[in-house]
Amino acid sequence: MKQFYLFGAALLLVVYFCSAPSVLAQSLPAGAETDNSFNDRMNYIFSPLEKNRVPYGLLQDYAMEFTSIENFNGTAALTDSNVVDYAAYWDIYQTLFTSRIHSNAGSWQHPVLLDSLWLQERTPGRLALAGLCVGYARFKPDAASNNQVSVSNDQIYDQYISGNWIDPYNTDIAFALTPAVDSYNGRRFEVILPSSTWTSNQSISSIQFDPNDGSGYRTLSLNQPSLVHYADTGVKTWTYQVNLSDGRILYSHSRIHIDFAVDPADDQVQSQFSTFSLPSGPQAITASESFDGKTAQGFITIRYANPNDPQLRRPLIVAEGFDPGHIIKPEEKYGVNNVSQFLKEIRVLDLNVLKEIILTNPQYDLIYVDWKKGTDNIFRNAKLLKEVIRLVNQNKVMVNGVKEPNVIIGQSMGGLITRIALKEMENANENHETRLFISHDAPHQGANVPLAYQHMGRHARNIYISTGPVALGVEVIQLIRGSVSPLLALSLANQPASRQMLVNYINDFGNLNNSVHDNFQQQLQNIGYPQTRNVSLSNGSECAQSQDLQPGGSLVSILGKISTRFLGDLAFTAVSHFASKLLPRSRIFRLGTLPGKNTFQAEVQLNATANGGSNRVYYMDIRYTKKIFYLINIDVVLMSKTKYAPSGLLPHDSYPGGTITLPDFQLNTSYQNWFYKYSIAASNNPTFMFKYNRLC
Repeated sequence: MKQFYLFGAALLLVVYFCSAPSVLAQSLPAGAETDNSFNDRMNYIFSPLEKNRVPYGLLQDYAMEFTSIENFNGTAALTDSNVVDYAAYWDIYQTLFTSRIHSNAGSWQHPVLLDSLWLQERTPGRLALAGLCVGYARFKPDAASNNQVSVSNDQIYDQYISGNWIDPYNTDIAFALTPAVDSYNGRRFEVILPSSTWTSNQSISSIQFDPNDGSGYRTLSLNQPSLVHYADTGVKTWTYQVNLSDGRILYSHSRIHIDFAVDPADDQVQSQFSTFSLPSGPQAITASESFDGKTAQGFITIRYANPNDPQLRRPLIVAEGFDPGHIIKPEEKYGVNNVSQFLKEIRVLDLNVLKEIILTNPQYDLIYVDWKKGTDNIFRNAKLLKEVIRLVNQNKVMVNGVKEPNVIIGQSMGGLITRIALKEMENANENHETRLFISHDAPHQGANVPLAYQHMGRHARNIYISTGPVALGVEVIQLIRGSVSPLLALSLANQPASRQMLVNYINDFGNLNNSVHDNFQQQLQNIGYPQTRNVSLSNGSECAQSQDLQPGGSLVSILGKISTRFLGDLAFTAVSHFASKLLPRSRIFRLGTLPGKNTFQAEVQLNATANGGSNRVYYMDIRYTKKIFYLINIDVVLMSKTKYAPSGLLPHDSYPGGTITLPDFQLNTSYQNWFYKYSIAASNNPTFMFKYNRLC
């Protein structure tokens, strides 16, 4: 089940840590988050250069290169190597952003601010694009050997012949467009390119795009939404073209997976779902009770056992779990968890009992509850579930003269919400008409995320917000990579429901602060459990699973050294290709694509909390050496950090309980040839205790 999945995955994807953006401050001294040594070194090297002569004020050789930007020049064939998605777009943008060598580069949004502006444009039913069409310069490959520039004392100088300046630059254009998501539930939606997310220094006559919906190219005007309607689902390739005023046409493309959505606009699902007052699709609902002055909102969707006789006879209420969709995927009105996903998982995972009583031989009327804010205070969303229960009870019809009692499945956090809702109704002498409460992977005793992963995420976050003062003024810091990043994970960890569930919580200052969770646990104990038949499931079983992980044991271990040999760029490309298998789509392994020798050394150690704490749980040290033109050395400590567990802690990571599973990787290899050499030893423990499910 996906309940709580994104919350866990966001905090646990260590393979993406090295992707944390450090756009302006590009190195780390030991014991600090960031400094400007890389930037200072580059400024020293290029300081003698007559920067006003750099075309567009953008010099690729000056940038921290996150991608091979020449792959996105708009004229090459559209292949897998130049598909633009959310991650690739930021690689392109940040490469150009860090290439700014002169004020004539024009006005550029700081990546943090741009990402926040993009987030503001992402609303339900509308996919917002971001794009750029930017000219830039780079040194000619033989500029140094042909004396078009000279190098002295690790600095680069312009060259003159008979008083005439020698132009050492080539120019090119980067063109890229993409939506913020690579999947969407629904076949009908709007696409918009806001002016706030469009960057260009070119003279453009028009922008067009073909979303592959059968209507061909259409003009994409800034701030003007365009309707897209697909007849079917599947992976769709969107093709974009920009028509320059000089007659040139440039192309870019992205991909998106279109799936069915339980929505009135999707006529292919109208026969499957109904609600009390709508012919199809979820119905909005608002709690009649408030919590701390605010009322919860959400949606309910009903799938009747007999769609030809839409009457509630045997209600099965499903309360969804932690759903961060309103934060990480605001385009999806019903979040990342919804009834469509629930039914799909029943089919794919072959959950026999549910499959039989809901799909194969429907015996229950399914009522699925979506929280509008699936990370909100658990007590507030419990008020909404009470409203749903009341609505179900009011609309049930009698069978043989009696009303069938309800069955409620609370998935993950939904189990806590259900427990609170039912017990509050009992305490108020309100009949909830419920006979069976199934607590499915619900963290009644709390949720556990190892301190090591939390420190990793905080480290990434602190690096990010240290990249410039503008970052501190942005209210929402959103994803910079296409997958869930540690940065966003820490935003999720700070949400009310996260704080309530996390047994051990690391705050913004890297300190343990469990006050919210401790208070919540006391409230739960005071509430108790409803007087229903209560069944608790952990990982699909009534028994918690034991852990392979030992107290203080290794969660992740990575030791590696990779360096180029004679053919610098070729070797670096090969090494990057290999390293990407270990650190998928990592930006660090795309640094330093300038001609020259490159060396990376990395050590990453994440450990579980030992019995009694006090042990080192997090250590990361990543260093990079680059030799520009094979003449000028740059040595950078990219990341360095050590954290210890407080004393007196229990080894929660290795307790029996509901587990979470990460991709398993084991690697121990070394190799060398004329191009490069490397040695890498890496391993991880793919499971640890994630949720205390016990009903006691």
